[in-house]
Amino acid sequence: MVSISEVLLRKVQLVGGSTLAISLPKNWTRRVGLKPGDYVFIALESDGSLRITPKSRERPKKPETVLTIKREFSKGAVVREIMSRYLAGYKVIAVRFEGEAYRYRRYLKDVVYKKLIGVEFLDENVNEIVLQVLVNVEELPANTILRRMGRIASGMLIDAVESLDSAVPEKLVDIVERDDEVDKLYLYVLRQLNAVSRGYLKLNEVGLMGIEETLQYGVVAKSIERIADHAQRIAQCILEMCEQKMVIEPSMSDTIKDFGKAVRELFRDAVKSFVNRDRVEAHSIIDSAYQKLTKYEREIIDAMVASRTNAYANMLLRLIVDSIKRVMDYSIDISEATLDLTVKD
Repeated sequence: MVSISEVLLRKVQLVGGSTLAISLPKNWTRRVGLKPGDYVFIALESDGSLRITPKSRERPKKPETVLTIKREFSKGAVVREIMSRYLAGYKVIAVRFEGEAYRYRRYLKDVVYKKLIGVEFLDENVNEIVLQVLVNVEELPANTILRRMGRIASGMLIDAVESLDSAVPEKLVDIVERDDEVDKLYLYVLRQLNAVSRGYLKLNEVGLMGIEETLQYGVVAKSIERIADHAQRIAQCILEMCEQKMVIEPSMSDTIKDFGKAVRELFRDAVKSFVNRDRVEAHSIIDSAYQKLTKYEREIIDAMVASRTNAYANMLLRLIVDSIKRVMDYSIDISEATLDLTVKD
């Protein structure tokens, strides 16, 4: 039996004086049921490789799956089960509730609305909900999705740090809620990359040049999603300070704001260098990041030492500074992914 991961060597033969041909592995043809006279699809990938698929094994247009929610499932388990099927590429997900598990219905519907792109409720009764994914994963190239994620996360970050000395609760709540949009796009691009790795989509349909690039694109998407989470945390900390009527000394807030703005520029440049495959810019971002961190870290420590802010406010400020530093770390990860993406033999 031929292993799925086995690489076979075949000699190219000249047939009919001008046609080049190779033989197909016998074990493979038996396993997929291929016979003389059958047709196969040959996909020309952008990395120069070929993908051969028997016509009889053409992927169904609307693969379906059934998920049974048992009464002992936690809310987290319900979400993870739904997400795994969404990422696997299913177009129709039938969710059936066992016993008292129906109590998760409202929670499940809220999660689907907030976290999944293009998912609609096709049918619904007391014991079952049927979800249909209407959006096709090839409709948006991967770079377009990453740019969109980057713009939203960048906007969240700058709006959050700007609120440090001029907090408006409604604006901060809006920043917190914007994280759902980034999560939607993150899950969408993972579904897309998974479809490529499984052979459901060709590389050029999503803008990739090689199957190995799915790794770098996954790393960058995850980094942007985490950056949005930290922007959300900054907004939540400032919202707490606002509700507690805490006053931050101007020197402290100005220093943290300057740090946040500098890191936000780093993040924007990192995303831009990745989608543009700019290796030189990626090196520049990594080199300058550590210089900026050293400069602002010293200024922030000095400001905190001189500050008269109470202990609870200082704790929230430390959380904000830590999140900004994490954004910088993830921006470096994006730049390193750019180097991995553009390395030449």
